[in-house]
Amino acid sequence: MWRFLRWIAFLLSAAVLGHAQTIQKPIAQFSLLGGIGRNFLSADVQRFEQIIECGRYQSGGGWGPLATVRATYPWTATVGVSLELGYRSYSGAMENTGLYSYRPPGATEIQTAQITNVLEGTWQYIAIAPMVRYRFLSTSQRSWLTLATGLQLGFPLQATYVQRQRFDPNNPLVFVVNGRRLKERILAEGTVQSRRSVLVHHIVAVEHQLQLSRQWSVLQTLSVAIPWNSQSTETSWKAVQVGLQGGVAYTLLPPPPIRLPTPPPAPAPPAAITPKPEAHLALDFGDDVHWNVGSELIATLPIVNAVFFERGSATIPQRYVQRMIPKQELDTVTDAVRYHRYVLPVLASIAQENPEATFELIGATSGSDDEPEGIALARRRAEAVADALERLGVPRQRLHLRWQLLPANPSNPDFPEGRAENRRVDIVVHNAPLLRYVRAQRFRELEGTLAVRSTVRNAALRSHPAVIHLLPPVDTMLQTQEEQFATTLPFRWRFHSPANRLSVVGTLTVPNSPAPLVVYDTAQIRLDTLPRIEVELRLDRFEAILRFDYNSSALSEANQQLLRQLVDLLPEGSTIIVYGSSDTLGTERRNRILAQQRAENVSQFLQSIAPGAYRIVAERYTGKKFDERLPEGRFLNRSIRLRVVRQHP
Repeated sequence: MWRFLRWIAFLLSAAVLGHAQTIQKPIAQFSLLGGIGRNFLSADVQRFEQIIECGRYQSGGGWGPLATVRATYPWTATVGVSLELGYRSYSGAMENTGLYSYRPPGATEIQTAQITNVLEGTWQYIAIAPMVRYRFLSTSQRSWLTLATGLQLGFPLQATYVQRQRFDPNNPLVFVVNGRRLKERILAEGTVQSRRSVLVHHIVAVEHQLQLSRQWSVLQTLSVAIPWNSQSTETSWKAVQVGLQGGVAYTLLPPPPIRLPTPPPAPAPPAAITPKPEAHLALDFGDDVHWNVGSELIATLPIVNAVFFERGSATIPQRYVQRMIPKQELDTVTDAVRYHRYVLPVLASIAQENPEATFELIGATSGSDDEPEGIALARRRAEAVADALERLGVPRQRLHLRWQLLPANPSNPDFPEGRAENRRVDIVVHNAPLLRYVRAQRFRELEGTLAVRSTVRNAALRSHPAVIHLLPPVDTMLQTQEEQFATTLPFRWRFHSPANRLSVVGTLTVPNSPAPLVVYDTAQIRLDTLPRIEVELRLDRFEAILRFDYNSSALSEANQQLLRQLVDLLPEGSTIIVYGSSDTLGTERRNRILAQQRAENVSQFLQSIAPGAYRIVAERYTGKKFDERLPEGRFLNRSIRLRVVRQHP
């Protein structure tokens, strides 16, 4: 929908720019307008600022005042440019409906009633809009229509939100707030911290101008503002605004023209003969192209074997996938935080591959102070995960449920993040490995060189360099200011296509007026005749991650088994670099000590199971960490990372 509206706006812009006339024009025009706008909201809001999660808000509407001061400079009598400064309000409200659970006095069963959730946003902006204007229809000598289009940049003055809940007036239920019985209550309100610093709209407007005198006119404007970006950087929240404004305009006219006699035309200079540019491009594969074939050591993505819940809820959050996923699709996931979304289908696959495997589901809460329902809520969470696994094909008799107030290894409840981590169901796998930590996989890659040569004549390359673009799989761009240019590009490509021939296409573009000169060339090579070189075990893509419990540097039995898997596959004489890591909860000093202890404990264990076989270096990890906004991201940062170098540095 947005793309269609933008195409319409661009077509109207092209129409404005394509109809200039050369008749007398005024010097400038200054306008003052005011009116009202109708906002049509389109959003995808579920988590936003500090609101309580009450389903998705997707559409709504609202009204807002408009005020504009405009200066217009005409190119011709019909085409001009203008700069607008104004006030805009893109406020409005979105609603959805849900079910409210309650227990009537004296009743034993919980009942539900329909409730309306409302999210109101007040968005106020100072707007600046450069525009192009075209007077396309004159209804009389004193009345005409103008079409205008341009970009509007909005800078926020105020951005606030209010989240409400209300019962239908015919519903007898009420909220009791501070002793008052209300049909509506406020769940959350505040200032929008994630407001975008610059809001961009494409404006298309039709304006009627009625001339009262030679310089004064009355204006009526109908405009449509189409958003290019969201009002919030955190989620999608956009508003299409249809505005209606009225106002006055003052036109500054030029003095009457002074007509001078036309001088005779000067004789035309003789036309210079400019030679046409010439260009040539040649691509050739080198004689050193060959296949590298061998094995590489790959570490499996770590998995956080738990399901985290929202406060007071036993419903599995929507970010968790609850359907079986093909293994090929799972293999494309390279981010461990995103991989956690698939924890339920991964566990179901383990159950299918290991008929003797059983699963222990341990439900927990963040404590009775934070979640008053306590142990009953922990039980419902464990049962919700069991129901999800059963729907994925895991027999119920292989699922053993337990529940307790806090997890066996709780996070610090003094932090909001710690309480969020404790609202979970831990999943312990028995009689089967949770994951295969390290594996050696076969690969093949094409390695060699590609020679690139170009020749350009009769072109000003010093001021406008020629551009050589090599299409994928090379995907390289070169610039040259030399008439004779040559270079050799080394390459190493992973190649999975069954084709017997590889083609690389290149283009050479030479800037030229009125149109650039473009030439092409293609380099081809047969793949089935190339020599194959068996290479030693590759270790450059290996990075393994082992998780630790909260505030702990103890090496678990599961982690010890995973390290033994690594030693079984790793060639002797390698250097193992152990990076200790921690999350951001707690003090910086404690986290630094904990990260170092984790790295040292892993190093000592590796020395104990393979004495003298490897050089082991323990360091603190300082690279990019996992996203700490989610519990699984913080769990993954409580870890060590292992990298391997074949020879001692």
